[in-house]
Amino acid sequence: MAKIAQQGNGTFDNLGFNPDVYAGALAHIIKVETTEEGRRESVLGQAWLAGIGKLVTCGHVVEGNVASGTDRQPNNGSLIVTFPYSGNRYPIKDIKLHPSFVRQPDGLVKFDAALLTVELHEPELSAKILPIVYEKVLPVQHALTAVRYPVHLGQYSSALNPLAQSGRLLGPLRKHDDFHLLHDTALAPGDSGAPIFDGQSLVALHCGDTASLPGLNLPTTSIRLALWVDALRELGIEGAMAAHPDRQNTPFSPALLVVAFWLCFLITMGAVSAYRAYPTLPRQATEAARSRPISITLNRAIDEYQYYQPASFNISAQSKCFVYLYGENGPNNYLRIFPNLKKSGEDLDPAIYTLSPGQSRVVDMVGNSQILVDCSPLKLHLITLISDSPPLSIGPSYEQSVVNGSTIVNFIDTAREINQARELQKAHPEQVQEYIFDGPVATKASKLKYDQPKVAK
Repeated sequence: MAKIAQQGNGTFDNLGFNPDVYAGALAHIIKVETTEEGRRESVLGQAWLAGIGKLVTCGHVVEGNVASGTDRQPNNGSLIVTFPYSGNRYPIKDIKLHPSFVRQPDGLVKFDAALLTVELHEPELSAKILPIVYEKVLPVQHALTAVRYPVHLGQYSSALNPLAQSGRLLGPLRKHDDFHLLHDTALAPGDSGAPIFDGQSLVALHCGDTASLPGLNLPTTSIRLALWVDALRELGIEGAMAAHPDRQNTPFSPALLVVAFWLCFLITMGAVSAYRAYPTLPRQATEAARSRPISITLNRAIDEYQYYQPASFNISAQSKCFVYLYGENGPNNYLRIFPNLKKSGEDLDPAIYTLSPGQSRVVDMVGNSQILVDCSPLKLHLITLISDSPPLSIGPSYEQSVVNGSTIVNFIDTAREINQARELQKAHPEQVQEYIFDGPVATKASKLKYDQPKVAK
């Protein structure tokens, strides 16, 4: 049983699913328009209280009414929040999309969440905030319940109380993607943003039907898409942590680990991300270059990564130099991680990979693909050249394409560059340095109980 969450002014313990318990925390996102016929209002989606003055909804519900960027202000006051329980209406002071929110060319929206800031009054100030428990294990076919004030064709519901709808978790959208889930809870247009519970706490955010998304090839309206609640941590939403007394790392199985580390870059499950720094993760020093002018830290301790969890490298300089980062993919086979260069002959500004004293670069993407960690050990090679020397002659490091809605990154062998640097080091040892150290490796299983590799203890 998960740890019971206490949020705001409400303790949630064995609530079951009497929808009235959540009535005061549920809201609608309303679009207000002025036309020749007069004022018109329509319901865009659902929202719910995740903190005092903080509401969560889907990013696609509000993206059309905000400016560019991830921290956004509403345009022209055209969106309001309405609480059906009290009838109170509030303007939205601020909208923040999930840092990894993206709408793909095939129509699929990834990390479809947004945080709204609203100045509340009673009774909303005293409403029970929805319970969130992070890192819960969600087995396939797990019973789910969505709670919302339903809408129909964008119009207000006539229901006096919130309604509950039951369903089950069908599994991940794509293999090794913890965050995007499929479920069969019977929800309708206008229910986007509705909270989904598992019996004790909120576990997911309903994002919409899959039949309307050609990239998924799911020709049925009975399968729907949701976002795992753990994605809300990147929006600063607080929650309790689930206890897992029975969870243990399973024995290491080499037969299952046939994919080398660099393949973690190949398939991003369509999750094209613009987010770079992962600020909510603890940045702990790891195995790094042992002497100046450079050092590297990871966004987690080196042995704290789950399978297919995003990794980022923070490269810091103590003196001005050119910086190049490579992964070793076999004997005399190296893949350049930084700087990224896609097209042959592309003009890459040396300023991108030049660091001055005190400067740093966060490396967590190759093209549009996140750096994901698997169970295979990896050796990293960091090359530095003092800035008075000419930079390395580098070519393209990867090719990128989209197949069935997934972004595919194929690395190009850049061993020639490593050999070039080593020849320079022989001639000018005071100007060129090479550091070799261990990269991150997955030592923990993914949270969801679906087909996943075993990991080392």
